[in-house]
Amino acid sequence: MTLMRTPKLLLALSLLTGCRSAPDASPGTVISTSPPAPRTVSVTGTSEIETSPDEFVVSVGVDVFAADAPKAKAENDRLVHALLAVVKRYEIDAKNVRTDGFSLSPRFEGAWEVRRLIGFDARKTVVVTLHDDKQVEPLLEALFRDGANRLDGVTFGTTKLLELRKEARTRAVAAARDKAAAMAGVLGQKLGRPLKMDEVTGSQGWSTNFMANDASANDTRSAVREAMAAGKLRIPSTVAVTFELGDG
Repeated sequence: MTLMRTPKLLLALSLLTGCRSAPDASPGTVISTSPPAPRTVSVTGTSEIETSPDEFVVSVGVDVFAADAPKAKAENDRLVHALLAVVKRYEIDAKNVRTDGFSLSPRFEGAWEVRRLIGFDARKTVVVTLHDDKQVEPLLEALFRDGANRLDGVTFGTTKLLELRKEARTRAVAAARDKAAAMAGVLGQKLGRPLKMDEVTGSQGWSTNFMANDASANDTRSAVREAMAAGKLRIPSTVAVTFELGDG
């Protein structure tokens, strides 16, 4: 009886062993495959708009020295009031006139160990915004004639800056799209949707200084009387765009 049952027993053991050696395959298991990365082309587009300046910021100062602080401040106030009177004669709107940067500091003489107080320096700045370039030089001459002794600068700008920057940016994006389409066409590809877009920051290039950091002894400097050419302001924009590519 034992010999007759042996083949059946071996067959059962063999089948059981085969089932155990097979890997478990859970019905809920999902085998994931990542889609291939999209084909792309990355380009930059640039644009630059030129415009005439219509805003001129004149900044002049009054520096006064006196033996004591009250005298220094009083003299500085007197000269600043004289400058504001000059500005008023030019009928400039009060919102375009301000004083700035007042300071009153001691002045010493000698080495640190033996230094002694000799007086006080009072400083104040008058800032005027003009919208007529023909007023700039006459106003500067009058300001220096009536007490200004420091020229911090004349800055050219435009009141249309935000509008022009928007236009320059739009043109830069269009230039990037045209460049990418041309490059894709050469390779027999079709330009797809934009995947990434960044504005490249850098120098805005929209203002320049006419004169700066000059000083005089309460007289009109020759530099103030030089002819002024406003020229053009540049408003640039650069964008970087990545487009998807498809078969043409």
